[in-house]
Amino acid sequence: MKKSVDYSFLMGYVSGLSAKLLTKQKLEKIKNSKTIEKFLNLLKKEGFKIKNETKYKEFEDLLEKSFYKTIKELKSFCGDSEEFEYIFCKNNFLNFKICLNEEFSNKETKSFNVFLSDIDQEEIKECIKNKDFSSLKKPFNIAFKNCFNVFLELQNKKQIDIKIDQEMYQTLLKFARNNKFLEKRTKLEITLKNINFLIRSLNLNKNITEKELNLCLIENGILDVKNQINLKTKNVKDILLLYEKLNITNLNLNEEIVNIEKLEEKILKEFDETYIFESFSFTPIFNFIVSLKKEIEILKETMLKLNMKN
Repeated sequence: MKKSVDYSFLMGYVSGLSAKLLTKQKLEKIKNSKTIEKFLNLLKKEGFKIKNETKYKEFEDLLEKSFYKTIKELKSFCGDSEEFEYIFCKNNFLNFKICLNEEFSNKETKSFNVFLSDIDQEEIKECIKNKDFSSLKKPFNIAFKNCFNVFLELQNKKQIDIKIDQEMYQTLLKFARNNKFLEKRTKLEITLKNINFLIRSLNLNKNITEKELNLCLIENGILDVKNQINLKTKNVKDILLLYEKLNITNLNLNEEIVNIEKLEEKILKEFDETYIFESFSFTPIFNFIVSLKKEIEILKETMLKLNMKN
């Protein structure tokens, strides 16, 4: 981050932005709206500048334009482009996955499937059509090309999705290389994803082979999961003990396997909140942006569901 910017001012600015985010209680109330009219009225009470006749596409554009404006302002203070590339990285890969699935299924992608990213879907579709990704910015051009080559070779959706996730996390690590918080967070997330895979495999009563481990697990996490388990084990609790090696405590091993995604989210949130950051840290900015993205996704999903009901 730019040291020329007064850190206290920036943190105060971010704190002010965070205070404008919808609380968990307010989001739940909005999510439970029975009609679009009720949904829009609740948002207007929270300061959203929208009209009663606002359509989904208008609403989506409004949210995304506001998001990009906020990111642009924060980026002007910080100047570290790699940290902001990290913010968009997952959604860039998500858009790529959507476009590739369209190619795989020969079905047109619905216009609703647009996520916050800085690489346009149409640009990705054109690259897929021409089998040439050189027009995309680095390192996405190389990562997408690697995934596309797997697509051409295997034509196997599951393996392609795995390859995309693997490339995505290695790209995230590249963007995080100069930021200890993002680097540690990404390595933690990789390990959680690997544990998730092991648990799901065992819940399906599936024997895990060494070949599957090599194909499906993501490299460069905190734990080298492949060397931490007995391939012949069929006991999910043995896998859950890996959390202890991450210094994650207070887990109810009988209940936490019900929703692994929520468990991952809980662990990452606690990491974000307890990470001790130094001066000029990106951590509070990252936490705000993650919360803002989550809010936008919930609002878009809620209005889309209401539209489908009518």
